[in-house]
Amino acid sequence: YAHWVVKNSKSLAKLLSEGEAKAMYDPWYSETHQIALSQKSLERKNLDFRRFSEMLEKNRIIIDREGRMGTAEITRMGATSMENVGDFIKRALSGQDVSKEVEEYVSGLTISYWGEPQ
Repeated sequence: YAHWVVKNSKSLAKLLSEGEAKAMYDPWYSETHQIALSQKSLERKNLDFRRFSEMLEKNRIIIDREGRMGTAEITRMGATSMENVGDFIKRALSGQDVSKEVEEYVSGLTISYWGEPQ
């Protein structure tokens, strides 16, 4: 499980860094359950961490107000790829409403505590 959490953290950070919400510590990004976003990258969109988190919350994506994103919960729910999550975040940042898509994606996941997520 921990292996997949770290793998998902790195993958999500890389995906976001290809867009406008850049992750810090490129190219390593993370060795844990979370990534840290660059405030400077959000400032280019006239956002701070609080406004960015509120924008994501409206789209059913939860992060903290300090620019940290965790992957433990989504991994526990069975996610092995961050492609969809990264896409949802990028599109929400551009102003799109992805809340229904996020809800559908999450409803299709299966909780997995041991071994490889489904």
